[in-house]
Amino acid sequence: MTRAFQVDRAFDFDVDPESLWAVLSRTADYPRWWSWLRAVDVDGLREGATARCLVRAPVPFELRFAVTVRRLVRPTLVDTEVGGDIEGDARLELTALPSGTRARLVWDVDPRSTVVRAAARAARPLLVWGQDWVIGTGARQFRRRALGAPRR
Repeated sequence: MTRAFQVDRAFDFDVDPESLWAVLSRTADYPRWWSWLRAVDVDGLREGATARCLVRAPVPFELRFAVTVRRLVRPTLVDTEVGGDIEGDARLELTALPSGTRARLVWDVDPRSTVVRAAARAARPLLVWGQDWVIGTGARQFRRRALGAPRR
């Protein structure tokens, strides 16, 4: 089923998949890496784990949602279910490259809260811009803050 907000973007990192996975496994560090993630409650990266998140992107409201890991294949896949103010599916796929790792982020979600649904109807371009900002900024922040790598 096609949902209101979809993402399918890939980012290349100059580290091998195992090294990238090791960094991603440090879930307590997520708020330090991503400025828009105001709060997260999660106990590791494993099947069955649920991360409860509070996100404040450059739009006039906050998003509260939970991300539950349905399937995890180290170091190549994190498949999740999202529920809360947004609902749907999300996954992260890691693929080895000769020069590092390609991380592909795919999500397909619908707004569930009254505020987000109303905003999606009234200001869809703003929400799409906010989604794109979160993803692009998140990749840059992760590269710089989590991997200590220069901007690309």
